[in-house]
Amino acid sequence: MTDTGVAETQDVVEDDEYVTRPTPYALFTDGTGTKVSLMDIGRAGPTVLLYVSTGCGSCKEVLNSVATWQASLRGVPIFCIVGHEAEVERLAPYGIEPNRALIDEPRAVATMMRLGTPSLFAIGPDEHLLAGPVSGQVDITATMEAIIGEVRAVRPEDAGDDQADGTPV
Repeated sequence: MTDTGVAETQDVVEDDEYVTRPTPYALFTDGTGTKVSLMDIGRAGPTVLLYVSTGCGSCKEVLNSVATWQASLRGVPIFCIVGHEAEVERLAPYGIEPNRALIDEPRAVATMMRLGTPSLFAIGPDEHLLAGPVSGQVDITATMEAIIGEVRAVRPEDAGDDQADGTPV
């Protein structure tokens, strides 16, 4: 913890390996009005989360890639975290269903994890971050390509169906 009371979230790298950190506790309301915690989402399996603002130019570029990434993740869901309820309906043109939109109106997760928009992190059932957080379109794209590669390695039965950019092989 820092003297501000906010947990440190700097990536720790030892011998070029990512060292995981605990998933922060956060309670959201999804776009359907259901309360859901970040830990509950992670317990359901590996999940990618994008912190976005629909009015942000870089976020729009990331949002334009969500459908392609989702098709390449072979069942690993992508959730989008937005700052207020009005943004949920603005995610629909990007193919993001209301139950995959999480509302962080108090900006608790953004504050705890020091996230800007756009940012990405991934969580899993062990209650630790699997990737990130990373911010910016370039780093998000690179991280998504790495995640897609890891998913392909773990789920080889689907190997060869598509490339990282979503185009058929």
